[in-house]
Order: sequence, then structure tokens, then C-alpha cells
Amino acid sequence: MTKNIHGIIGVVILISAEILMLKKIEPFATWFYSLAWWSYILIVDSIIYKKKGNSLILSRTGSFLVMILWSVFIWLIFEWFNLTLRNWHYIDIPDTLWIRWVGYILAYSTVLPGLFETEELLDTLGLFRKRTFSAIPETTRWYIPFFIIGIIFFITPLLWPKYCFPLVWGTFIFLLE
Repeated sequence: MTKNIHGIIGVVILISAEILMLKKIEPFATWFYSLAWWSYILIVDSIIYKKKGNSLILSRTGSFLVMILWSVFIWLIFEWFNLTLRNWHYIDIPDTLWIRWVGYILAYSTVLPGLFETEELLDTLGLFRKRTFSAIPETTRWYIPFFIIGIIFFITPLLWPKYCFPLVWGTFIFLLE
């Protein structure tokens, strides 16, 4: 059996989940988001492995598992913001609390793996290899302005959620930078 079978598994799960979701069969109708994202992650990782001979899931499994934990934690921060913002809500969630939280964790855990798998796929395919971007010069003079912008982006959505809610998405870019 091949080490790279996870891509085929991803395709089978995605096609099956799509069909069953469209037929409104549970749990596929309710949990389609997670099934689709995990399928995507498996498929993309498989393509990367086939092209490079290494991938996040197969070659850096420990990092991948830690990324899943960080992904849940980071998304919970945005959920905390949303307690004030009330900018989004979930529909058709299970009534049973522990099942609902399993669904949340499965969904939230896809954020970082989905981003990093996509970034590695684009790099592996060389789609932006010839593109150049101007970098901000590496200097400490940006630390304080970025920190101040990050704090402003953190506080203003909590004070004026109706007008400033989009700033939440830039908060951590500036604070981490």
C-alpha cells in the first residue's frame, strides 16, 4: 500500500460527503464544512507529497498536530471577539452540547492546516515564483507603530462593533508582526 493514499481518501470523502449533503443525509448535511475542509487538506497534502516527496502530514506530522491545536485556540479568540461583535452565527448546529463542540473543534482545527497547505501547494507549483513583492525593510522602527495599530484594531471593534468589526481580522497581523 502506498504512503500517499490520503489524497485518494480525501477525494472519496469529499465526493461522498457532497452527494450525501445534497441529499440532506445526516451527519453529512450538518458537518459538510468540516468534511470538505479535511478532504481538501488531505488532497492538497497528497499533491504536495507527490511533487516534493515530503509534506506537512506525512513528513512533519508532529508540526501538523501542533498546528491543529493552535488552529482551534486561535479561532476561539475570534469566537471570543464575536461575543461582543455578534458578526456571525452558526445555523443548523447540533442540539447536544458535546456533539456541537466536537463539530466546532473539527471545523476550527482546519484553519491553520488549510492556510499552510495552500501556501505550500502554491509554492510547490511555483505559481508566484516570478512575482516579486516589495518587503518592508527589516528594522525595529516598525515595532511600535505596528503594535499601536494592533492594539487599536483589538480595542475599537469591542467599543464600536457595528462600525469597526472588520478590524478584528487585522489585529493579529499587526500584533504578531
